[in-house]
Amino acid sequence: MLVAEVVADAFRRHGVAVVAIVGVDAFAVALKAIILVKECLALEGKTVLIIPSFATVEVNGEERSVVYISVEELSA
Repeated sequence: MLVAEVVADAFRRHGVAVVAIVGVDAFAVALKAIILVKECLALEGKTVLIIPSFATVEVNGEERSVVYISVEELSA
């Protein structure tokens, strides 16, 4: 899955990855990708935290909710 590959690559390069999601369909795709990333990174011996947050933004004159999912390494 391309989204999972991009998120995992960003995490490997920067130690953190953040996905911004607007819309139900995008949320479903992103959530599946985040789960795959967590499993993939676990195989590499990394334990990650999945941290959700949200904000409200204006898109084309409409107020929309944005869900942010942050993937960060759990420090021991």
